[in-house]
Amino acid sequence: MIPAGDQTRDLQARNRGRLCEPNLKKSTSAIVIESQDINSCSPLSTNHGEMDTSDFYQNDLGLINKVSELTGQGLPELVAMHHKVLRVFSRGISNFKLVDVSPEVSRALAERQPVLALESTIITHGMPYPRNLEMAESVEQIVREQGAVPATIGIIGGRVKVGLERDSMVELAILKTPAVKTSRRDFPYVLSKGLNGGTTVSGTIIVANLVGIKVFATGGIGGVHRGGEVSMDVSADLTELGRNPVTVVSSGVKSILDIGRTLEYLESQGVCVATYGPTKDFPSFYTPCSPHQAPYHVESPKEAAGLIHSLLELGLKSGVLLGVPVPGQFSMAGEEIEAAIDAAVAEAEQKNITGKEVTPYILSRVSALTSGKSLDTNVALMLNNAKVGAQIAVELQRLTSPSSSSSVSPGFQPSSTVRSPPGAPVVIGGSILDCTVRIKEDSIKNQEKGRRTIGSPRKRWMDQAQKDMEDKGADWRQVAEGEVWRDRQECKRRGLETSG
Repeated sequence: MIPAGDQTRDLQARNRGRLCEPNLKKSTSAIVIESQDINSCSPLSTNHGEMDTSDFYQNDLGLINKVSELTGQGLPELVAMHHKVLRVFSRGISNFKLVDVSPEVSRALAERQPVLALESTIITHGMPYPRNLEMAESVEQIVREQGAVPATIGIIGGRVKVGLERDSMVELAILKTPAVKTSRRDFPYVLSKGLNGGTTVSGTIIVANLVGIKVFATGGIGGVHRGGEVSMDVSADLTELGRNPVTVVSSGVKSILDIGRTLEYLESQGVCVATYGPTKDFPSFYTPCSPHQAPYHVESPKEAAGLIHSLLELGLKSGVLLGVPVPGQFSMAGEEIEAAIDAAVAEAEQKNITGKEVTPYILSRVSALTSGKSLDTNVALMLNNAKVGAQIAVELQRLTSPSSSSSVSPGFQPSSTVRSPPGAPVVIGGSILDCTVRIKEDSIKNQEKGRRTIGSPRKRWMDQAQKDMEDKGADWRQVAEGEVWRDRQECKRRGLETSG
């Protein structure tokens, strides 16, 4: 415990010269992710200027000390972070050893700011360079303009990045090093080999849920391929939506797929499907509507956030698919796009293109067959989805923030409400293990030497001490009573009971 008097001098002195790298500590009940500015470790500061360390200690010292006890990390290391970025997850998982969360995203999550996840397969496999890089940067700018923090997820050198820096984004865009289209099944290979990867919708859902991001915007999700009832070619995007409580904002299912069977599959997975707008007409990626309808629809970011909030409050492990129609001025004629898709699908079959290579090939061919119109539409709908997704993330954060009022059913009365100071570390969950040892025998004696041992926790230590005294010619019985008294005090301190 550090006294509240000289924290600032102590922190600055002890942290000069430390490596300012993102660090990760793991305990049995929590994972602590810390992130520091690479330029400086001290003094303690935030976006609002230098921070009064004494005020920080008065508000958060108790909670910080508890985190320090859990992780075994010193108190100065926990508080002397340039951005004061610290988040505690109640998940005993080792996956975080392979995940790097950027300082911007870490700070946003710790301070409960709205964050929007973005995929990287659209950069590596969805568009040609430099259009893909321009699109990715424009998307992040739009997200920031709506008041949210963008978190583009990708893999660089075998490490999962949450919040790609520009250099990493450029590396994926120009494919300086080949990138693997990465879904759940691909993570072990890509990470173990130290490869680059563009995370698919399913891969991004997994990572977003892992770090606590609940809203994710993309162009369109995968689904059941045409002829999927024979080939069994079904995208992992659908199963991950059924496994993770993440909301995907997209222009529906890519129209190169079987939309009807995809909606049926999502229903089987327990995924809540809704459209964004005045009707339930489910979008068809390049066009605002398809012959199919969604079960529900929402008409505003606030209404969408309410739907998501209810899902999270109920604790359901499945996600939400929100279909956002492409803006009318960028939509394509149904007949034109269908003819291009049919031709591209036929070409893929003739060339025996299968698996995860099908979608990139068909999208590329459709773009060529439509003289680039489909690519323009793809960019436009991605920008629009990012805008809508960011707005929903902002509204959802308002609903889930501690200051927001939530309705509680009359029959349920919470026993207590715990609120942490703004910006304080958040500890969720935990485990307590009480161990009690009771020695029932009146006494435990060493029959060989006549030595008396006081309980199993110190048996080995006491036996050795008695042996040492005997070797030196000392009579251990002269100090036995003193040892017994001290040992009983030690047992009491450890919660043990002794007798005899």
